[in-house]
Amino acid sequence: RHLHLSNGSDRWIEGIYLTGALSIYYNDMVTISDSVITRNQADDGINIKNGSVVIEDSRFIDNTFDQMDLDYTQGTVKNSAFINSTPGDNNNQDGLDISGSKILLANSQFFGLRDKGVSIGEETAIILHSNRIEENNTGVAVKDLSRAYFLANEFIGNDTDINLYQKKSIFGGGHGYVINQEAGGTGIIFSTDRKSSIQNRRIEDAQLKLLMESESVGIDDLFLRLE
Repeated sequence: RHLHLSNGSDRWIEGIYLTGALSIYYNDMVTISDSVITRNQADDGINIKNGSVVIEDSRFIDNTFDQMDLDYTQGTVKNSAFINSTPGDNNNQDGLDISGSKILLANSQFFGLRDKGVSIGEETAIILHSNRIEENNTGVAVKDLSRAYFLANEFIGNDTDINLYQKKSIFGGGHGYVINQEAGGTGIIFSTDRKSSIQNRRIEDAQLKLLMESESVGIDDLFLRLE
């Protein structure tokens, strides 16, 4: 809690490449709150691998490449901001990069990222709920057999809001499910390749509110009820 981390870098240590200014690997539970991760020159501002995570009330600003990278994790990212405030042509900068994980991403902001606001890959399952995704090159990329459920998000001024595709040949395409809104009728700009898809789904508003606000519902149950 209350960490301010800046000017860090990635590094090889004893044969292990630590990609983050802060790298946390193989921990049962990682909780980061009320923190600022900014102006790091590492491949990732923070990289967390193999564990459960709760990231909340934190800001990730102007890190050189990915603001945060989650690999093979399960948990929640909420009430946080991922921001590039400086102009430039960095085409490798993502806000939140997620691989092989199961994540609830809620009430967060993604602004000004030169590549992707949220990058979702390698069979990740994710629920994006009530996020503001604004002025990124790609708002959300869903690829490589990942499944993304979109509920009540704002897409503003992105070149492409949702891009679904296959990146790695060992996987298939990406799949998106837009809940309770018509993707084509609300100004959402999306693209798919031939192996990917995006669908609209309806859930009763009362049932959806109960589902998303219930503290007793675990993340696995959330996905079961949305599928």
